Amino acid sequence: MSTMRALLLASVSALTMAAGLSVARAEDGSFIFGVSGGGVVGNNATIESFRDSGLYEIVEIDVPDFSGPYFAMTVGTQIMPLVDLRARVSLVSASAGESDFTYFDPEDEEDKLGTLDTGLDYQMLDIEAGYTPALSDDFEVRLVAGVRAMRLTDRLMVDDKNGTDFYDNEFLGAGPRVAIEASTRFGGTPFGASASAGGSVLFGRMERRIDGEVEDTIDKTIGMLDAKATLDYHVTEQAKLSLGYRAEKLYGAHDFVVDDAAIAGDQLTHGPVLEFLGRF
Repeated sequence: MSTMRALLLASVSALTMAAGLSVARAEDGSFIFGVSGGGVVGNNATIESFRDSGLYEIVEIDVPDFSGPYFAMTVGTQIMPLVDLRARVSLVSASAGESDFTYFDPEDEEDKLGTLDTGLDYQMLDIEAGYTPALSDDFEVRLVAGVRAMRLTDRLMVDDKNGTDFYDNEFLGAGPRVAIEASTRFGGTPFGASASAGGSVLFGRMERRIDGEVEDTIDKTIGMLDAKATLDYHVTEQAKLSLGYRAEKLYGAHDFVVDDAAIAGDQLTHGPVLEFLGRF
């Protein structure tokens, strides 16, 4: 009987502690708001594929990196002690500017000069549910499941001896996304660290245009992986500022067809990020 009573008391104690942690988290605030911004850089997968496609006999080519701004905003609410709902809008706008290439022209039997211009923009909407199990006051894990929608525009300009052609692709798609987020506090200080990793698969349609005219529309799947790590400063118990680094890999982002040659590839973007996240 004493053993049963001890087990019962232990169970009640554990449930009480879990409930206390749950209530504390729920009382942190029912409204969640976050904003983040930074920059991105990335290898120019479009020009790399153009160079390797065999479309031209390349003698020399400049391959500048993509670069541009990143911005995101999050709003959400705590619907249960351990469960929240969030919506996040984010955008990346990256370009590389004009780059020159020299190619051998077999008709004239001499080298010619050409110019390329590339750019990649994408906007995403994430709607997700997060589950944060009661662990401890200094360590937190959030498990995420939701849906991601994305609009991606990809641009390529080719100027050679025959003139200038403008290629642009537009992808619209959506699909599931899962992620895990973890954060910790450094002892009794206001400092801490956070990390996250996620993946999504987006199903949709891509419209290919040349000089503004639609050439074809194809079914398209784009896979995405994202990761982030930050150092945090907790301004209050409900708000923190974070500085860190983030990266995204888009599988199958580039998908041009230039004179029956495939100019395609994956795209990695990465860069520093500054964030604010608070509960009100």
